[in-house]
Amino acid sequence: MGIRVKILDIPTTLTDFPPEQAWVLEMINAILIEVLGAIAENERNKIRARQREGIEAAKKKNVRFGRPSTPLPDNWHEVLTEVRYGNKKPVEAMRELGISRSCYYRLCNKIS
Repeated sequence: MGIRVKILDIPTTLTDFPPEQAWVLEMINAILIEVLGAIAENERNKIRARQREGIEAAKKKNVRFGRPSTPLPDNWHEVLTEVRYGNKKPVEAMRELGISRSCYYRLCNKIS
């Protein structure tokens, strides 16, 4: 279609070649893009390695990652006992405790 892309960050794409030497421009740009891709991949691998080292060092210092755990509500044991005996439905217990469904079941599994 005769369309040519010029990338401002890649100076070789801004030079003009005669039409019969367009293959030279394509070859140079292909090589340049390969080199820049390899450099970017190498940099990303370095970043990942440094990140992994930082995480391992933090774990050795017993640093906890993630969201802080939800503390048990004050009346948790009483409400859970009523649910287990069938006096209350889990939905009622969630409302009374003021916690979400996922939090309720996560705490149930953690305690049990």
